[in-house]
Amino acid sequence: MPVQLGEGEPVIWCKLEFLNPSGSTKDRIARTIVTKALRRGALQRGDLVVEASSGSTSISLAQTCAQLGLRFLAFIPSSATNERALMIRAYGGEVRRVEGTMPEVIEQAAAFAEREGAFAACQFENPDNTAAHCNETAREILAQLPYHRVDAVVSGVGTGGVWWACTRD
Repeated sequence: MPVQLGEGEPVIWCKLEFLNPSGSTKDRIARTIVTKALRRGALQRGDLVVEASSGSTSISLAQTCAQLGLRFLAFIPSSATNERALMIRAYGGEVRRVEGTMPEVIEQAAAFAEREGAFAACQFENPDNTAAHCNETAREILAQLPYHRVDAVVSGVGTGGVWWACTRD
């Protein structure tokens, strides 16, 4: 979507990630992590996907898993909003709240996945996270812009792999 702050000012193009199905840029990384795992044989229909998340990635993973015939379990900090837990459940996912900070949440999710033989999405260390932006977001942006050229990119930084993908050589 083009935005111009005034006559004669440059046009700024905005990618409206809130228009993604779950309303987040995390939809792209969730789909990439899960579909690549399916292609590699690390996941099969009906399997359980586990993730530690404060919310957005788990919401996107719950949606992706529902679409692809997988089960989903989110480990979220007890401080995460109830709305996030409700959204995960609305997509058919399960939620386990963990007392403590994200390192404790990650530890419990990893231990559960190991013990139960579930697929751990591991957004914080999974290279498919950033690959989603290198292989998909960048191509989408270039295809949607007039002249297929970008002078600069400004993006939010988070666990969506955006920062790393935009700063690579």
